[in-house]
Amino acid sequence: MIPDIIQKLPTIQLNSSGDLVCNGAVDPSEIRTAICALQKHMEETGDDRELPLEHLFAQGMYTRKMFIPKGTVIIGKIHKKECVNIVAKGDISILTETGSGRFKEGFSVVSPPGLQKVGYAHEDTIFINVFLT
Repeated sequence: MIPDIIQKLPTIQLNSSGDLVCNGAVDPSEIRTAICALQKHMEETGDDRELPLEHLFAQGMYTRKMFIPKGTVIIGKIHKKECVNIVAKGDISILTETGSGRFKEGFSVVSPPGLQKVGYAHEDTIFINVFLT
């Protein structure tokens, strides 16, 4: 099932593999523009609800854990520093200016600063970010 928010704003779509893609855009600035348009549309239509976060602090580290319900489209904030991203549970498609993919439980990656992510949860997903403080 394609989420309503994506059907209404066709620039960003789910392809047949379930990956989020930016139709016709290959330039990072075009993808960022499409992400900003989706974010604005979500804010204007009230689809921009905040998801509950669990915050954990350890010496020199901040960890944020988020539960993303199945079928949810989410847009992340732009981080000033690199961070570690972990899919602790579930199945999520993610699109950034640098590409897209579908990621399942156990996947981890370091995101450089300045990226903005759009995600679509195919299953209930737990997504964790780890930052140095």
